[in-house]
Amino acid sequence: KYAEEHNLDVEFGFKKQDELIKTLSEASLYVHAAYVEIEAIACLEAIAAGLVPVIANSKKSATPQFALTEKNLFKPNDENSLRERIELFIENPLEKEKLRIQYQSFSNKYRLDYSINLFEEMLRLSIQDQRAYNLSKSVKGKVFNQRLNSGPFKKTISAMTYYLFALPLLFLYFKFILNVKFVDRKYIRGIKGGAVLVSNHVHTLDSVMNSFAAFPRRPVMTAMKANFDLPIAGIFVNLLGAVPIPDNLLETQIFFKHMSEKAKRGRLIHIYPEGELITKDKNLRTFKRGAFQLAVQSSVPIVPIHISFIEYKFFIWQREKIVCRVGMPIYPDLTIPSDEALNKLMEQTTNIMNELTLN
Repeated sequence: KYAEEHNLDVEFGFKKQDELIKTLSEASLYVHAAYVEIEAIACLEAIAAGLVPVIANSKKSATPQFALTEKNLFKPNDENSLRERIELFIENPLEKEKLRIQYQSFSNKYRLDYSINLFEEMLRLSIQDQRAYNLSKSVKGKVFNQRLNSGPFKKTISAMTYYLFALPLLFLYFKFILNVKFVDRKYIRGIKGGAVLVSNHVHTLDSVMNSFAAFPRRPVMTAMKANFDLPIAGIFVNLLGAVPIPDNLLETQIFFKHMSEKAKRGRLIHIYPEGELITKDKNLRTFKRGAFQLAVQSSVPIVPIHISFIEYKFFIWQREKIVCRVGMPIYPDLTIPSDEALNKLMEQTTNIMNELTLN
């Protein structure tokens, strides 16, 4: 009635699926003006058809969640705001095309086959968790599980050794002998929950450097099993609460379940994705998948840390300083299957670690 009274060229009605697809394919823009909307299916259909949406930013609507930028939103019940957005896309076709490509990728995660894949992934992870739990109750599993779980007395002694003995001595050693500098520790301090810390492995004490970067929080450090059996160093490895890296499939499943539970409870877990130690190696080596699998499985971020060695002249002497630089946290994409999220997280971390190397 309002359209007739104001001589507006609009069309109201219901369309069959093939007619709707044809209409959407012929449109140049999708406007979602609803003030109240629960499901927002119409908007998803338009996005899936290749249209860029302009959405009323109403607090009573579910649809604004699909706005990738502020440009995709307008003030509800404000025709001037809507006109500005429509004119923006009409006058800037390149901007609209850029967003169309982004929306094309965005809409894939709402397709039925994608949702089925995520559901299957959830079932697979549940089976893995139950299997790891069953293995931890076997004889060999119990032995390895005991090495991962310290009793209250050992935890207390470990914490006291760490904070009252090891850190003060090593602080002096780092400051006056090794000349260690820390950059952007704020990125770790800003994390309220758990995280996985990863760094290049280039110094015998770089695990302690990474612990200092996380101070006052105390990360769970991982170490080779052989380190626990060393005559003197092994005592400190045990006292400082390190956990052994698994050697076989049984231990690996128990290890990941145990570390994931710690990360979910807010602990920081430190892992070397490069694996072996190569002293003062300037090249970033290929990462192994374990740390990133743990981050995805636990839904916690990766915090990249890069350690570099810089030579400089101090009066007439040639000196060296070690720079421990912390990068911004990288969160796993939980909207995609875990294998894809893992690979994406590895790639993002590698890129940021390379940037930290250049800095």
